[in-house]
Formats: sequence, C-alpha cells, structure tokens
Amino acid sequence: MSSESPKTGPQRGSVSAVLIVAIALLAAALIAAGMIYFQARGELESSKARVATLQAELASAKGDLSKEAARAEALKRDLDAAHAEVQALRAAPSNARERNPSRARPGKGAAGPVPVRVAFERPGRGRGLVGIFSNDSSHVLPVDVDIHRPRNGRRGHLSLRLAPRSRNEVGRPEGWQFARGDQVTVRSSGHEAMHLVVP
Repeated sequence: MSSESPKTGPQRGSVSAVLIVAIALLAAALIAAGMIYFQARGELESSKARVATLQAELASAKGDLSKEAARAEALKRDLDAAHAEVQALRAAPSNARERNPSRARPGKGAAGPVPVRVAFERPGRGRGLVGIFSNDSSHVLPVDVDIHRPRNGRRGHLSLRLAPRSRNEVGRPEGWQFARGDQVTVRSSGHEAMHLVVP
C-alpha cells in the first residue's frame, strides 16, 4: 500500500497572503480614519474660533446699542425739558398780566408796546434762521435786542437802528443766528418791552 502525504506548503502560502492583504487593508483603514479624525478636529477648532469671534462681535454690538439707547434717552429728556421751558415762557407774559393787569397797560409817559413786528425765516442759503424786524413807526427807532438760548445758556445782545417803515433782516452777519427756542426781548426807550420765543 502507498500513502499520500498532505500538501501543506501551498495552503500555508495562500493563508499568509490573505493575512497580509487583511493587515494591509486594516492599516489603510486606520490611516484613513486617522486623517478623517484630524481633519474633523481641525474643522471643529476652526468652528469654535468662528463662534467665539461672532460672540465677541455680538457682545460689542449689544454694548454699542445700549450706549445709543442711553444717548437717545438723554436727548429725549433734554428735548422734553426745553419744550417745558418754552411752554412756561409762553405762559409767563399772560400769567403776569392776569396777576397785575396794570402792568399790561402803558404806564404814565410810556408810548405803548415797541412798534416793531418780529418774524423768523429761513435764509435762502445757509442754516438756522434770520430775524425780520419791521419798524411800523414813522420815525427812526433805536432798538435793543437781548437773546437767550436755554439749551446751552448762550446769550447775545444786538443794538439796531431801524429806519421808518423799514424791514430789517438780522442773522449771522449782524451777530446772531437765531434758532428754534431762542428767547428774545425787544426794548426801545419809552415803550414796553416785547418778549417772544422763536417758534
């Protein structure tokens, strides 16, 4: 009888080749996974940095908004105070006449109110307002004009010499550029003073 010996050589070679291929594939998969991990980690860090930047910009914008809101509130308070002051000044002459009617009439030797009409207009060029002082009398009228600007405390004085039946424009070149809220007092010797507020 003859016996056949097992052929182990080729089988072992094929198993070794399969293991090598499997190890190579596993190594390639691990390398690919590592690359993906590091790439994802980099993108995550970049996203975190962008989020931090956006949060800082948002905080800055909130701070600016709070400052602007506080500034607007302060301006509103100033405007309300100026409006209340103007209303009080407008009511003051009538209240004074009601408390003391004799002061509303020309006193002995007084010639009545200053014969001047005052209006305020915007000039053709430039900013602000000009005052129009019209002398309705038939003689030259020396006039003193006192101005007070409540919102900043500024004061001014003008001395005018108005020709008879004349219309005189007063603005920056003459020494004062009128603005809304200015308190104006017009005086002339022998006449009652005129008080008004620029509308």
